[in-house]
Amino acid sequence: MKKIIRVLTLTLAFAVLCGSFATIAYAKDLAECHHCNTTGEFHCKVCNNTGEVTCGVCGGEGKSKCTGESGKGCDDGYYTCPNCNGDGKMRNGAGEVLDEGVCGNCNGSGKMRCVACHTVPGWNICPGCDGKGKQECQSSNCKDSKAVGWKCHYCMGAGYLLTNFWPGENDGIQNVPVNGDLIWMDDGKSHVYSNGSVSSEPASYHNVSFGTGSWKIGDVTVTADKTGTQKISTIEIITLTNFDPDTMEVRVVDEDGDGLILKVTNGKTSISANDHDGGIPYDLTFMVFEKEAVPGGNEGDDENNNNGDNPNQAGKYIVWFGEGSWKIGDVTVTADKTNGQYLTETDIITLTNFDPDTMEVRVEAENGFRTTLFVTNGKTSISAHSQTIDSVPKDIAFSVVAKEASPGGNEDGENNNDGMDNNPDPDNGEEPIVIPPDRNQDFEIPPAESGGAEKTASAAVEVGKMTSEEQEHYAGLTDEELNGKLVNVQSILQTVRPGEFAADTEELINDVAELNGIDTLEEAKIFPLSFEGHEDLGFPIAVTVRLEKGVLKGDSDLFVYHILEDRSIESLGKAEYTTYDDGSVESITFYTTGFSSFFTSSKELNIDIPAAFPWPLLAAVLVGVIVVLLVVTIVLRRKRKKV
Repeated sequence: MKKIIRVLTLTLAFAVLCGSFATIAYAKDLAECHHCNTTGEFHCKVCNNTGEVTCGVCGGEGKSKCTGESGKGCDDGYYTCPNCNGDGKMRNGAGEVLDEGVCGNCNGSGKMRCVACHTVPGWNICPGCDGKGKQECQSSNCKDSKAVGWKCHYCMGAGYLLTNFWPGENDGIQNVPVNGDLIWMDDGKSHVYSNGSVSSEPASYHNVSFGTGSWKIGDVTVTADKTGTQKISTIEIITLTNFDPDTMEVRVVDEDGDGLILKVTNGKTSISANDHDGGIPYDLTFMVFEKEAVPGGNEGDDENNNNGDNPNQAGKYIVWFGEGSWKIGDVTVTADKTNGQYLTETDIITLTNFDPDTMEVRVEAENGFRTTLFVTNGKTSISAHSQTIDSVPKDIAFSVVAKEASPGGNEDGENNNDGMDNNPDPDNGEEPIVIPPDRNQDFEIPPAESGGAEKTASAAVEVGKMTSEEQEHYAGLTDEELNGKLVNVQSILQTVRPGEFAADTEELINDVAELNGIDTLEEAKIFPLSFEGHEDLGFPIAVTVRLEKGVLKGDSDLFVYHILEDRSIESLGKAEYTTYDDGSVESITFYTTGFSSFFTSSKELNIDIPAAFPWPLLAAVLVGVIVVLLVVTIVLRRKRKKV
């Protein structure tokens, strides 16, 4: 009996746990459906939810008075007999009435049946309603709502809409609010749905940095279902893979280093799953630690540590190492630390394969702070910074870079006490800083400071246009890698030459035209957009090229094609364009993941150009064979002479 009670108790506890967790797991973002004012119902003012309205052709009669055949008229389904003029009497050929007999045409009735209204004598069936007197209500909302039982077809009766709507999601099931859901209001604020109503308390959101979403704990790699910086609600579920609660723990840390421990249940957690009673900062960093390695020291509340939630004791820094590996030329440099680490100013960081003659260590912060660290015998620390600065930010990124690519600037910090390198010197090989402040937001690549072509071509990064794989690649690039790509794009944009062929592209474009049966390039609006330089981005950017007035007509679709480095061609699809007042193209916008040269066309082209026969190679081989034969012939003749 005791065993049975024990099993039932455990089962009940498990069920309660699952039930409470499910409340959070299904939390989602919703908005009030304004089409039905959250009622979930639809009321058609035109037909009063009958689906029918009075026929506008017949006024609800279902029929109309028959006018008869042309020139004959119709009187209650009959017209006057033309042979007897309606008297029914027989006449001879001269039209004279005979004494005997009746009109053979109408059989003496004087009337003929009107065939134009043969269904109902004297009436025609209304073609607008097929005689029913009613027509289907033509309101599209009415038709759609009728098909779903007079529910609001936008929310399918739920009264709420998913804010990240995709076809099929607002099915009346997925968008039904449950406890814990966030309801967005007209004022832009969100409130929590609880017990069948929307609370008056606004829900909180946080800007959470997940980095790469991966942490190495011993021999185990823990991954989160989120990467980069994301705006998430307090109750949004964060799923962890390979998380071990016995040996690991999760913390979220603010910019000052103050942190909160998050409870993890079955590999899932949320910002709300913390042990803190006060408010939660907006900007947070999410990290997974080995339990015994989590800083803290005195965990209890005592005279030396009044707040056990603060992991940033003893002046510790949050240092991001990423994978702890950097490729410098042909050499891979590794650190003895990976991912996010809490370090004091004097904690030793050991580097393998570091060459001080060709490499340097850099630490950077999101506010633009940047400085280098001295390395002695492969060892360094945060205290070994090269600049005279008041302090190092508490949240910094650690990286190893090639020395020639490092920032210069004022090393003594006399005019730059915060360590920021806001004025790079191109003459000294320094790159400008063009990376966006927030990678989750769209941003325009700023124009280069020199040259005038930046006015002709521009580009922007649009995160919403990226696939999930492209977003992952984009988020995984280091600031240095991303900045290098964008700076190169910045330079390439300056070289644009609309209407001019790049080197070795004119023949290729003409081959494409010939393959598609195009006589002249102008006929098909084949217009070159030449750029100097190449860049493989791995994510799409929107490129806009402005044209002079009148150079390209804008009276049809424009398709864009990209000429790759290997001279193959890829289709970029249909471009967007604006026009001048004369109808010519003013600007062309298209999306590309790489740079070289492009061209437009008024139609989709066959770009599978057959490989050219290698005549030059064949000629070279033939020349070589001839030379060999001549040499052999000469040698043989000399041998014969000797004999």
